Amino acid sequence: MGVAAAGFEPEEIERATLRCMMQFPDIYNRAVELLTPEHFQNPVTRTVFESLVAAWEKNVPYDLVLFTQRLNRENKLIRVGGAAAISELFFGPCSDTAFRYYVDLLDEARKQRLFVLAAEEGITGVERHDDDAIPSTLTKLTELALKRQDTISFTEAIADKINRMEYGEPDADVIITGLSALDTNSPLRKGDMPLIAGERKAGKSILSLSIATNIARSGIPVLYFSLEDRLPKVIDRVFAGVSRVPMHKHHIKRLSEGDTSACVRASEAFKRFPKFTIRDDVYDLTAIIAACKQAVARQEAGVIFVDYAQLVRTKADTRREEVERVSREFRLAAMELNVPIVMLCQLNKDGETRETKAIEMDATAMWRIETIEDEPHERILSIPFQRNGDSGIATRVTFLGEIARVEDAAPTTKAA
Repeated sequence: MGVAAAGFEPEEIERATLRCMMQFPDIYNRAVELLTPEHFQNPVTRTVFESLVAAWEKNVPYDLVLFTQRLNRENKLIRVGGAAAISELFFGPCSDTAFRYYVDLLDEARKQRLFVLAAEEGITGVERHDDDAIPSTLTKLTELALKRQDTISFTEAIADKINRMEYGEPDADVIITGLSALDTNSPLRKGDMPLIAGERKAGKSILSLSIATNIARSGIPVLYFSLEDRLPKVIDRVFAGVSRVPMHKHHIKRLSEGDTSACVRASEAFKRFPKFTIRDDVYDLTAIIAACKQAVARQEAGVIFVDYAQLVRTKADTRREEVERVSREFRLAAMELNVPIVMLCQLNKDGETRETKAIEMDATAMWRIETIEDEPHERILSIPFQRNGDSGIATRVTFLGEIARVEDAAPTTKAA
């Protein structure tokens, strides 16, 4: 398992990592940020690592003599094998590439130990008849499955931004929705939590599925939680949107020759989609968050949709507290996973979010869809507020209910 499977004993990897830290100041600084004492299972190597971290935190200079004297003053030198053992660490072979490899191995070994511990705690909870034991264990296991993300400094982030500005490259975090009203005025970024809001029958689900399909077509995997409609109905809408064959004609006896060809082309198009997962089997907040983390860890979710927020279940004393907790947990999950979580939210007759304002407060933007009187094939798509741009923007879009699509409005032509 883990380190042993790579052909090394765990203690060898731990000692090799310390050797790299002691020989190269740059590696020393990175190791303190990337590793923790829990990465070192052997008491000797853990003691040496903790002493190195303590010296780094106090900005104390070190070399072979100074570090050996420090361990001796702390009565740790004999415990770690004496001066000869420390000298060996200072003068063995190492490289930056080897260090990165060692860190990955230590991460994997640590995860394996935590996996076992989480599983054991879960079994103990089940034996005690704890109802939260299984959901809690699943959450812990999916969190452990997430791959460690490399961090960059503020200076590096600014340099990357200047470089993208200079060469006219798009922001790395922006995900194209396929609707110019949003892509121009309210770009979707990783870590965002925008709301798709509207009154009943305004077209919230059709708007969200249109965006989800556009994103999936671009090559980004999508995870879609449908809490209001069952899977077959959602598939009907997605298939109608891609084939452009109205849903009421989805029967072999009602299809024209052109419709049949369009359905065949749609079937071929779906084969080229990346992972597009639609879940209609989970309603509990903990289970949904766990599924999100698992999908991101497997690289099966670049964007997540929740249709819709007020149907997610969780334990709380009041309905208001329940919705507030749902909102806050999804906002934190979006930032932690670094993927957008698009939340659908139903408005009341006064145009306000039902039950609580917490959803609006946590959201990064609101994308509101509204009907237009006597215009069944048009909608108003507005941005009442957003954190990263102008608010109060409204645009007309085309609403094609029979094929479950919201699209950019066709440009108007002026009479000659």
